[in-house]
Amino acid sequence: MKTSMLKSIIESEMFVGSSEMTQRFLTVRKYNLLPNDKGQAARDLSKDEIINGIISVMDNRPGYAGLIVICTKSLQPVRGDAYSYRGAKNFGEAMEFLLENPSELIELRVKGIENDDKGVPPYAYGGRAQITFKINEEEKIAYFVSPQSLSLFSEHSQDAIDYKPTNFKASFEREYVLKNKIFRKIHNTLKQEKIYSNQLNREVSDKEA
Repeated sequence: MKTSMLKSIIESEMFVGSSEMTQRFLTVRKYNLLPNDKGQAARDLSKDEIINGIISVMDNRPGYAGLIVICTKSLQPVRGDAYSYRGAKNFGEAMEFLLENPSELIELRVKGIENDDKGVPPYAYGGRAQITFKINEEEKIAYFVSPQSLSLFSEHSQDAIDYKPTNFKASFEREYVLKNKIFRKIHNTLKQEKIYSNQLNREVSDKEA
């Protein structure tokens, strides 16, 4: 998948304007989280880079897009990997697994803390996320919090066992919610691109034979 295709999908599925999306991607490139070389337009994105593009929209200020990506991907599962989505060690890895298994996703929520009064960028001191999913007809929720929340990572910690997102309140929070539609669209696009690439390679091999 090329950057232009990802940009188009995000614009249509997350309702972001083209000029704003261009600004967000430029900001993310400054952190080397998207291709930032002369051949960037022609290069296929990795799954990690695709996730970077999606997360870049999860703040209302495009100038912070790169920081948002870094901080959000680093969120870690409450009670450890065993209680994560498919054993993901962090939220970024969990989102990559969702690209491979989009039908399992029911709902994804990301909530950032925006301390506008102090000029501190969102997610710098926190932020959290949750993935509601269904595997083998069993519905579960995986919670993710800042790496600084050390008391929440032990499987047997009472704080972790009693964890509820509603217990944590900030002066101002903005929540972003995604269903599985955008993940299904990207998954299907990647699948079709792979089929087309395999067909093209077979045709080349037949001509050379």
